Amino acid sequence: MHSSHQLQWHLARLWTLAIALTVAGCVTSTQKNTRIASTDLQQALRPVNGKTAYAGFDGQHNQFYLGNAFLERRILLSVDGTRLQTISILDKVTGRYSVAQASEEFRFQVANLTFSGTDSLLRYQRYDIVSGLEGSRKLIIWMSYDSVTTESEIDLSPTLNNLFPRPRSSNFNFRLQICYQTYPNQPRIDKWLVFENRSNTPLVLQGIVVESLPILYPYRFQLLTKRTGGHLEIYHSPDLSGQMIALTNQAPGILKFFDVDRQQDTVSVGLGSSTLNHSTKISVFLNQPVKIPTVSCTAGTFMLDQVLGQTVINQRYLKREDLKSYHVLDFEPDNLSALTDELSGKAGRRRALFLPVATVGKEFLDRLDWQLSNPTDSTVPIYCLLSEYGFFMVKAVEDLMDRCPLDLLILAGPIFENRNSALLGCDKIEHGHPDRSESIFLTYKWLFNFSLYIRNQYPDVKLGVTAVTYGVDLPDYACWQYFDFFVP
Repeated sequence: MHSSHQLQWHLARLWTLAIALTVAGCVTSTQKNTRIASTDLQQALRPVNGKTAYAGFDGQHNQFYLGNAFLERRILLSVDGTRLQTISILDKVTGRYSVAQASEEFRFQVANLTFSGTDSLLRYQRYDIVSGLEGSRKLIIWMSYDSVTTESEIDLSPTLNNLFPRPRSSNFNFRLQICYQTYPNQPRIDKWLVFENRSNTPLVLQGIVVESLPILYPYRFQLLTKRTGGHLEIYHSPDLSGQMIALTNQAPGILKFFDVDRQQDTVSVGLGSSTLNHSTKISVFLNQPVKIPTVSCTAGTFMLDQVLGQTVINQRYLKREDLKSYHVLDFEPDNLSALTDELSGKAGRRRALFLPVATVGKEFLDRLDWQLSNPTDSTVPIYCLLSEYGFFMVKAVEDLMDRCPLDLLILAGPIFENRNSALLGCDKIEHGHPDRSESIFLTYKWLFNFSLYIRNQYPDVKLGVTAVTYGVDLPDYACWQYFDFFVP
């Protein structure tokens, strides 16, 4: 009897230790189709900690899962490790499933090859489960494409779009991270892609779709979709009640891509541009991973703006009349000394400057080799921020701030060419970017890096950006990450 009590005591201690290791640790698997020993334990803990975020792998059904008290997403890995598809997204509050059949999951093209979660070109490698800030959980699934893949391993089964498939060769290697993250107190699951080039030649991506879900099945034409800025909301009824799900594209400015294909029951969200027919390209170089902006899946009426709070967002919209407490200047003088003299003469009052980040006048700078081609609706030259002009602008702002510190710096003026109301990038490859389409992505990246640099060098300075500069009429999630104010 005594030994029986001892055995029960030891088992209880082991159970407590297992719980501690499961909750505190990071789970990693390098083997395909391997069941995690803690899966059943995590399932048992879920009802106890219903508000916590969780992620795991169900080896019995070969499914990844992650969620919280509001949402749960399940992702099926095929037995051969070549297909990865979401098979369900459950709204736990309503009990409604937003996905009722297997998804395409993601899609992109490289060298005339199309990769997706339903393709057989990618090979599963491993996964990680990482504990994030404030109790969040991150699920990272690693897949790869290897140039040594033999043609016999490539699926040559005929499809409706390709009745007579031919063997395809390749000479590039890359690794793909499909990343998901869930949070304890938000009905939200984020997803993004990370590309790692493992070959010596640049990897050129295009047609990038981060999220491709059969949300419309089986309702198809009965559902109503509503897009506002970076949000795409899907409703059950035309009076905008009974919202089923919302997708938020965190790509910046004009780079948001949405596609609602009712014939295929699919909603696709990713990186692209309506003015470029979704032909945005991104080059990935060896040992320089590239993250594709996040797409968030949310339930109910929750919006990502709620993370900041609507009151805070309203305060971050600035109009000219909101700047009455500032001495506001435009970057108009003929030289820098005249501007700094005027600013320094207004001591004791907060100072704000509208800086034309890419459109300084010819009286200040006249370098044709740094310019974009002139837009049709303006004679003001626009300089490419990816050329040497970008370094010139950073140095000019440093000189200005050091000679006469500002309280508020607002980036103004266009940074893209406006042609027939379409915003286009720079087509001069001598500026160090491959082509016009990729320059848009890189220009936003420059803008955000400039913001981070100013914040680091001058932490007391607030930063704003105008709608003309950002390229869209409404601020988005990416904008709020780098700027304090948005000026319509």
